[in-house]
Formats: sequence, structure tokens, C-alpha cells
Amino acid sequence: MNTTPVPIRHAATVIVTRRAQGGEGLDLLMLERSARSVFVPSVWVFPGGGVDPGDSTEALTAACRGITAETADLLLESPGALRFWVAAIREAFEEAGVLFGLGPDGGAPGPEVMARAGHPLDSRAFTALVDEHRLTLDAGALTYVGRFVTPPGSPRRFDARFFLAEVPPEQEPVHDGVEIAAMTWMGTGEILLRHSHGEFPLITPTLTMVKRLDSLGSLPAARRRADEGVDHRVRITPGVEGPDRIRFPGDPGYDAASTTIEFGWVRI
Repeated sequence: MNTTPVPIRHAATVIVTRRAQGGEGLDLLMLERSARSVFVPSVWVFPGGGVDPGDSTEALTAACRGITAETADLLLESPGALRFWVAAIREAFEEAGVLFGLGPDGGAPGPEVMARAGHPLDSRAFTALVDEHRLTLDAGALTYVGRFVTPPGSPRRFDARFFLAEVPPEQEPVHDGVEIAAMTWMGTGEILLRHSHGEFPLITPTLTMVKRLDSLGSLPAARRRADEGVDHRVRITPGVEGPDRIRFPGDPGYDAASTTIEFGWVRI
């Protein structure tokens, strides 16, 4: 029996939103992972992935606008934290074809940049793209909203930071159909309903964020809550499935719920 601990890798995730097309609330961009994935196959997730060593290079962190390195370090309580914003932007571009960035004139990225959207792109290739097209990375568009650490027992473990952002104007998400099998916009209420019926599999961090955003109802409300700077410990009710298993401070049953089943903190 192999008892070697699974290393925990830093990761970044972006909850890409838009105003609900049917009226009030939020639509979220949801991606279905390939059935061939080692980690959570055939599960619906937000765009995201591991932080590459190259995400912390000066070439990329210096291209960020909207948040300083000092502010990023304070928010995440980690040195060099701007790399998480870089990784989140890179992963959103690679997995979902959404670029939180601007061209050299301060306008939208040109078609030659967006032609790379939705295709594999490590930090080295992303650095070359940013340099060649003199892009700035709109880190200020991403609001830090939470942190989850994969519990022991998984074949892969991540310490993932979650960000919230509105899809840039006139950008249409796209994916290459390899790592991501499908993509859709869906309202928070519908996501929760379909998940409760067993039709839309989600892991706890994703479900937690959907549930919280559904209760807040809008992007401005979520951002205001995040700006309060309070990390709320998520607890899980043992033996309960679906959204009702998640308990936030103030919820009935929070004090009696488990602090060891999952490891997560949210700011919204």
C-alpha cells in the first residue's frame, strides 16, 4: 500500500458570469470535464487549473493592471500572490476562450489574439502571446471570493483560489473539445435544481459557490460581500447529499456540521 502523501498543487479558478438572460440573477459559464480526465471526469466545473511556475515571472505579473502585488499578497495572505490572478486569466483563456485582457491601445484584444482562445496554452506560450501583442492583463476584473483545498484521498490535490468575473463585452466563450467536453451558460437556480435531480454533477467547491451566488442574486452584491474581507469556513453535514449538505455561518445546523469532510473558506 502506497502511503506517500499526494502533493498539493496551487490552482486558480474563475467563475465567469453574465446577467441572467431570463431576468433577475446570474448565469454562470459551466464546463464539463472530459470523461478521460484523471481528476473529476465528466463533472461540471468553472474554468481553472494549476498555477504554472511561469505564472509568477515578471513578464506576466508586470502586465497585470487593476491590482498591485502588495494588495494581492494581503488578500491571499501569501507572497507572490499575483501569480494566482495570472493563472486564472491564462486558464480562462485556454479552457473557455475568455480573455480578461486589453490590447496595446486599451481596447479589446484583436482577432489574431482571440484566434488562440480555447486551445492549450502553458505559461511559456501565454507569455509569448502577451509579449508579442503587447497585452495587459485585466487582473482588476477578477474579484477574489474563496479558497478550497482538496481533501485527502483524491489522486490529485489542489489548493485552489476562486475568483469571480463578468465575461468581457462582445466575447463569446469557446473550447477545443479535448480537456473540456461541453460548455453552457446556466442560471444559478437551474444549476442547483438539476444537481439536486442528479442531472448535473458538481464537486463541493463548485456547488458551494453556486449556492452562495444564488443566495446573493447579483454580481455587485457578491463583490460587495467579498470586499468586506471576511473568510467564512464552510462546513458539511454528514450523510446528506446535494446543496443542503453545505452549511455557512448562520445556517441552521452549522455548529453541529463537520469541519473535516471538506476544507473550504468563502468570502461571499
